[in-house]
Amino acid sequence: MAEPAPQITDPAPDSPFRELGDLLQVGIEQELFPCAVCELRHKGELVWSGARGDLGKLEEGEPAAEASEGTVFDIDRLCSSLVTTTLVMHFVSQGRLRLDDLVARHVHGFGVHGKSPISLRQVLAHSAGLPATYSFREELEKTHGVASLAMSGGRGATQHVANVINRSKLRAKPGSSQQKSDLSFFLLGHLLETVTGMSLSKAAEKYIFAPLGLRAIGYINLQQLRRGHVSIDPTLVAPTGECDWRLRMMQGEVFDETTWMMGGHSGVAGVFSTSRDVSFLCHLLIECFYGRSDFISQEVLSEFWGISSGGSEELRLGWDGARELVGSKRETVLPYEVSAVGRTGCAVWLRPEKEWTVTFLSNRFDPASSMKKMNAYWLKFFERTGELMEQAAG
Repeated sequence: MAEPAPQITDPAPDSPFRELGDLLQVGIEQELFPCAVCELRHKGELVWSGARGDLGKLEEGEPAAEASEGTVFDIDRLCSSLVTTTLVMHFVSQGRLRLDDLVARHVHGFGVHGKSPISLRQVLAHSAGLPATYSFREELEKTHGVASLAMSGGRGATQHVANVINRSKLRAKPGSSQQKSDLSFFLLGHLLETVTGMSLSKAAEKYIFAPLGLRAIGYINLQQLRRGHVSIDPTLVAPTGECDWRLRMMQGEVFDETTWMMGGHSGVAGVFSTSRDVSFLCHLLIECFYGRSDFISQEVLSEFWGISSGGSEELRLGWDGARELVGSKRETVLPYEVSAVGRTGCAVWLRPEKEWTVTFLSNRFDPASSMKKMNAYWLKFFERTGELMEQAAG
């Protein structure tokens, strides 16, 4: 999927961001992740990039491949904001979708059990009242079996997930409160497939990756991988972790269990990328915010990133606010700042008012475990990054 890239060169000794490389090394020494790549852009210009760690030895005696700007990571739930929400924003800009559209208008069978009034806006804002989580894996193992799921291309699992969401009962009155829910983005992925008439992976390629010239980001089709139509270069793709359920190291296969059973693509996860393509996509969104690109309209992007359009300081439309990631005590968090994080150790921070973007990709040890230590590390890393940004700006 990605082509080899040159090793990232450490910044000059007088670079104000040089110490961020040391902080990446701290994360490795704390055994939070084996490798990480980070990029900072200001007004589109790449002002700092750093890579630390390696992808592990392939064979005894062979040197481990070092992390570089060509390293590909499972970006996990960054997919929800950078791909699923970006597709929705693109179609809202084109008039193919409206934020106040009822979901039941696009998803047949969704309107039962009091869900007919739920709007697209409420799903994006996590205020639809849907359950936060659901144990899809246990049900799918019983009804389909792991071997069957592995060879079916995810069709049975995808339909099962859609049916469960359609049959689900509300946990709260729509619009009354916000609760982050993976079901919201599984639902949005299904809605987008209905609207476009194609799989989510093909829609993302057609409407985002190909038009923007992004060649090192995309979904990995697990059925094609198993049939040998797609191969994974272990010197380029970072291993995500050992899976006790699938009984192997996950490398080039999405770690998220439900998305894996769905064939490798969903509105929640499944996208793999280099830091460079994620960084460029974040920069492009800021270009749209200022009306310098017509990929997404300025009005639409401002509505998605603002607080007054149905979101809150913590949860915007399809995005998180930035305060939890960068520190609740930070006084310089601006109204349109947003972020997204993934359990595999990936995060982005967008500061449109200042025209800064920060991309942090890593392969966190044991992505199924608690995020407490990773969140504490990110808090220190992003707080210091923010301080260095302010110093660089004078």
